[in-house]
Amino acid sequence: QIDVNGNGFITKAEMDQLLTKLDAINFDDITDLAHNQEMTNLLMTKKVMDCLLSDQGLQFVETEFLAHLQTSIEFNDPEAFTYLNKLGDRDIKWEERLFAMNAINQGINSGKYDNILKDDNHVRQLLFGIAAQLLDENQKVQSKAIEVVPNILDECFNKVSNIGVVYEHLPEIIDNLFKILDNPQCRMNHQAVKFGLDELIDNIINTQHPVAALQLAKIFAGKCELENMNNADARNYGLQCLSKIMFSLDSPYLEFEMSQIKAPKVDKEKLPQEGDPYREWLDQATAHQPGPSVRYMNQNAGQQDKHKKRYVSGGSNEITLGYGKSAYRASDEELKAQEQEQKNKDKQDVDKELMDYTSEDIGREFVEAVGNGLSAGMMDPNRRNKIHAFKTNNILNQLQPEFSSNLDKESKRRYDQWESGDMKPWANKSKPKPLPVMKKIDPRLVTMTTTTKAKVNFTPQLPDI
Repeated sequence: QIDVNGNGFITKAEMDQLLTKLDAINFDDITDLAHNQEMTNLLMTKKVMDCLLSDQGLQFVETEFLAHLQTSIEFNDPEAFTYLNKLGDRDIKWEERLFAMNAINQGINSGKYDNILKDDNHVRQLLFGIAAQLLDENQKVQSKAIEVVPNILDECFNKVSNIGVVYEHLPEIIDNLFKILDNPQCRMNHQAVKFGLDELIDNIINTQHPVAALQLAKIFAGKCELENMNNADARNYGLQCLSKIMFSLDSPYLEFEMSQIKAPKVDKEKLPQEGDPYREWLDQATAHQPGPSVRYMNQNAGQQDKHKKRYVSGGSNEITLGYGKSAYRASDEELKAQEQEQKNKDKQDVDKELMDYTSEDIGREFVEAVGNGLSAGMMDPNRRNKIHAFKTNNILNQLQPEFSSNLDKESKRRYDQWESGDMKPWANKSKPKPLPVMKKIDPRLVTMTTTTKAKVNFTPQLPDI
């Protein structure tokens, strides 16, 4: 009771005594604040008294505290925690998990559950639960998880307080999406997975998260390898996704006509233009800049830029070079010295955290990932995937003649063989080759012989007289 005397007034000493009692209450353990009006009133009363006894006055209450109180109510919403718990529990009925995914997606999208994204443990629980639902046996649950994954990741990239938690779970989510593509029993969801991956690539590139884009390149390069993916179409789509990071989603250089053995000639007008976020990664792959520009690296470095998605071209930090020959070519001795220096640097950077990567580190590992993905594609037993990798490498070679040096030894030998024309073109025959005609056998000319042997185990014995 606040008014102890019942006269409508409260003294300073009585306020101090009441504040002492309120301080003894642990409000952090209260999880139903949204539905407990008495506790909400106590919190407001405590804050008002704190302000009256200070020099800040009630202005502080009307601005900062009211906003903080509102977010606290949403953050402690038991309904939100119930939805999170359902995502990670496979014993929950599929209808409830489906409803939980819808509710969390709508709540985060509208801003109602934004404070869930401020806590690292809750973000981990959310991303882990969504990743688990991607592999659910129920068709409807899996479809809903595929639908909400791009939006939830986009909201996490823009609103989480610790972006490293998202980087931690991003490989697992993409890996589960490719497991769906690699599973012929999930063929109904293959088109939805491809659409979701395209949306995810576009969100990450346009929001300019260089570390996340590097993660994408490494994951897609791994999906081009035969030991990681059984389905040839899934491996081919992994190679397409790797190309989309450099050429954008609507580039004509993502798929090629199999009837033509040679790659098309590059048209500069069809490449990402200056100021396009995709151009940053194309320039890195073709050695026209060592890594993401300073502006690209700093786009999400501060809290004030976390919600910024538009890419603004121009500026002193933009690195612009023409396509064709490199701006500088080092001698063989200088190249060997640079390789040795790079090896020494790599040994020092073994334990470097992903968040601590510099622009040069990101650029170097991105080029390595592209080379690994194309090398795996060239070694693919599927001829379509092999030709696709040859033509993609040829496109990059037209932009940077020395790009083939990033391939491994055997892949480069095969590429040189393909480029020289020694590899025979593939003739796609519409009809299968007929079986040879079997000759009829005249039964009169057939002689059959049968030999029968009988073994009798009998030994005569004389009677004992």
